Amino acid sequence: MPIRLRRATHIALLGALVLPPIARAQDPSLRIPPGAQLVRGLPSGIEIAGLSPHDTATLDAWRRVIVRGPGDHTDTLTLRASGTFAAVTSGNVHIDSTIPIRGTWSRVDPYALLWSMQKTDTAITLLPGRIFLRLSSRGHTVDSATLTMRTAPTGIAGRWVQGDGFAGAFAAPASSGMHPAIILLHGSEGGDTTTARALAESFAAQGYAAFALTYFAFGGRIPGIPTALVNIPVGMVDQVRNWMGAQPAVDTSRTALWGGSKGGEFALLIASRRTWPRAVVACVPSDVVWTGFGRTPGLGERLSSWSDSGSALPFIPYDRYDDALSDRVTARIVHDRSRALFADSVYAAIIHLERSRARILMLGSDRDEVWPSGSMVRALADTMRAHGKAEQAEAHTYPMAGHGICGTGSSMSFQFERTHATDAPPDAAATAAAAADAWRRTVDFLRSALR
Repeated sequence: MPIRLRRATHIALLGALVLPPIARAQDPSLRIPPGAQLVRGLPSGIEIAGLSPHDTATLDAWRRVIVRGPGDHTDTLTLRASGTFAAVTSGNVHIDSTIPIRGTWSRVDPYALLWSMQKTDTAITLLPGRIFLRLSSRGHTVDSATLTMRTAPTGIAGRWVQGDGFAGAFAAPASSGMHPAIILLHGSEGGDTTTARALAESFAAQGYAAFALTYFAFGGRIPGIPTALVNIPVGMVDQVRNWMGAQPAVDTSRTALWGGSKGGEFALLIASRRTWPRAVVACVPSDVVWTGFGRTPGLGERLSSWSDSGSALPFIPYDRYDDALSDRVTARIVHDRSRALFADSVYAAIIHLERSRARILMLGSDRDEVWPSGSMVRALADTMRAHGKAEQAEAHTYPMAGHGICGTGSSMSFQFERTHATDAPPDAAATAAAAADAWRRTVDFLRSALR
């Protein structure tokens, strides 16, 4: 049964958030998930109980986050989301499946309580990692609760795996039975143990045996793993799948790939060169292979991002990527001009997705400031259509969103604010909303493709 946490157990709020006298017995109340947990990537599970017909109630949510700036500087922000709900008949309102009549989000969205949060000057005493909820009706506060934010439900914990030539985090559901396998591929930022564990746990919470592969890590942070994104062997992913097949309760006959950004490029490349992937999710991917980076080439060496069977794969070189590293231009401009300047390299570098047997979901953004993922996703979809495989691939692009749409749909709009100007900068709120929608599509797609 849902847990109701009453006012006496909650944190003290300052100023405008001081709670009024005890609410009347007939007023609506909050019903929150067992354990008072809000798990990233899962619906909130919050209900408003006891609303009378045509009555309204407003749910406000606050959290505090620590933002790290240049050097050792940190800042603490207070964030707030709000939704007002109306009851058509007597009973409970599930906020995950009901459109608020007003608030910081305006559609059915089970992840909106996090991503729609906006900065506020309200004074509040609240530990990071907590969400404070306040329910108001008829002009007064009627209930409140405090939730703990978690990456995964209790019982799911990622563990670090150091294999022969590969490393990453593995997590599986706590429930019994055989679980589909999913291999998760990070982007060009490189891998790290903390992020890998969190990513694996998020997918384990969805019912998958998940392995977040660290295929390279800058600075030698992980022993035995490449320190540069150079000629990464496709066979590394084969090794991971074989390892997963030796684990209890993992069904590798139903294996999916998920990749974000550079990992999306990697996932599509694997799908075009291997027959075993059942499903692929490529978030803001590329339709071509790009040059590798992170070290100086040896004599006569070709620095591709990827290799297969010991050979570097064809790639498009970069034209002065240092311009992006020094913020003279965006990385997207570097990718666009490199593709134009080295046009003779494009054909050989194309990822032949039409060779894949997998079901594929591709997600792109038209205001992607890293590379033109929107147009590259459409190009891949056109290729599949031209080869009579339109039903095998689903593509969706977000017109106003930027690069950061991959994840569990819990990132907030302030995290996508940009300080540098571009001709068509991404919209921060649109990017946060797109990230939630992309996650919803990912969850639905994988559930269908791996059943």
